[in-house]
Amino acid sequence: MKKFIYNLPMTPNQLHKRLNKDTIAYKGSINILSVSKFMKTHKSYSCFYGDIQSDKLWIAYHKQLKNDGSSIRFYAKYYKNDNGGTTVEGSFRKPIFNIVFETIWIVLMALAFIFCLALKENTFALISLAGFLFGAFMFYFPDKRKRQIKEYFENLQKDKKNNTHMEEN
Repeated sequence: MKKFIYNLPMTPNQLHKRLNKDTIAYKGSINILSVSKFMKTHKSYSCFYGDIQSDKLWIAYHKQLKNDGSSIRFYAKYYKNDNGGTTVEGSFRKPIFNIVFETIWIVLMALAFIFCLALKENTFALISLAGFLFGAFMFYFPDKRKRQIKEYFENLQKDKKNNTHMEEN
């Protein structure tokens, strides 16, 4: 997993206030219906949403008129650096419920494929193989929401015209 490091010119308290101002507070839940309810409430406009705590955060981007509650999120920790600013260090990944569902889907489709081959049911074997390939594709499919979140943090870096930069490890 690629780690992203952003060196921001603001203090951790300023960052915390700025993130709370720019994002809509949302505590994640295993209940998928709560995500759906949140998306319906904010359907008419694009926004950043997430959970900002005193030393860690997660942020996601919601696009107008989309039901994208399961899109990729940026999970990070932030702390004061030596320059008096803040370092945000984190990575992008899908929510846990997506990872669990996609893993179960792939395993079940693989088992169905093997089972159908053993019974010499070629039609159903091809259908389950297609389901397996679809699940594998969705599991590794890149999410376009990552770009908006990266741009948001890059704009935070430029806010005070500081010469900090983003580093990728």
